[in-house]
Order: sequence, then C-alpha cells, then structure tokens
Amino acid sequence: MVAKLGLDYLKPRILTILKPGTLTHDLAATVFNPLYASIDALSDNIEDNSAQLGEIWIKYLHNDVRPILVGALDPVIEDIENEYDQAIVVYLRNAGNELFGIFTDDVKSNREQVKAYFTELAKSDATRTVLIGKIINLADGAVKDKSLLELFKTVLNAVFDLIQGNDIDASTARVLEGK
Repeated sequence: MVAKLGLDYLKPRILTILKPGTLTHDLAATVFNPLYASIDALSDNIEDNSAQLGEIWIKYLHNDVRPILVGALDPVIEDIENEYDQAIVVYLRNAGNELFGIFTDDVKSNREQVKAYFTELAKSDATRTVLIGKIINLADGAVKDKSLLELFKTVLNAVFDLIQGNDIDASTARVLEGK
C-alpha cells in the first residue's frame, strides 16, 4: 500500500536526523508500529475503525510512550543532589506513571481506579517516607531545639500511623500525652 511505502521511506530518514538516545528519537522510533497498524486497521474488512484505532493508540501510549517518559526522567533524577528532593521527584514520577497507566490500560473504570490509587497512595510507605523525610529535612534547618524536632518527628509519624491504620505504640502515646 502507498501509505506503508511512505512510512518505509520516512522512518530511516527521520531516525537518522534525530540524535539517538534523545527523547525525540526514542518516541519517533516507536511511533511507526502504531502507524503501520493504523494503516492495516483502516484497510481491513472490520468496519469499526474507531475501536481498532483507539485500541492501537492507547496500547502504544501504555506500552511504548510511558516507559520512554519514565526513562527520560532518570538522568534528571540522577543530577538531583539533595536526597529528599530526589525522593520527591521519584515519587512524583512514579505517581504520574501510575496515573498515565490507569488512563491507558484495558480497564475502563478510570474514575474508580484513580480513587483507589490515591487512597492507597495516601496510606503508602512511599508517601510517608517522602513527606516526612522532606518536612523533617526542612525543619532540621529551621528548628534549633533538637528535642522539639524529635517531638515533631514523633507527631508526624503518629499521624501517618493513624492514616495507615497502624496502632500507636505505648511510648509514642506517652510522648503525645506530654508524659
């Protein structure tokens, strides 16, 4: 088919122009498979082209684009010197990847998936580690009284224990009671 010949002509030229290992090259290298599949879908005997094309492009976003975008953040993350800032970027990258995955997977109940994901995320150890880590990192530079900082850490950890449905141990309870 003429359209496929056009893609056959364009693919090596585009990939030669774009610098290998760049985001644009990686995305361009993967876009040809769904383009070929789209041509096949438009020229087959199945009448529901919309469903076929939707499936092709959603699958492309889920299986090809998502990992490329996640990988594109790796060098940025490696360049972040502050471990707490790095943890936040990793956390946000992972959350974004999960959300992108929800909207591009085969499950149609996106609203329910997002709600469930954020409920679990709020209770996750990753959220606890990132938020408490960054808050304590900021407070450590601002609070001079180390005993006050320890109380602050205890309170934050107790709050997350409650969010995560964990029991607060006796020594933490005594500290929170002022004993």
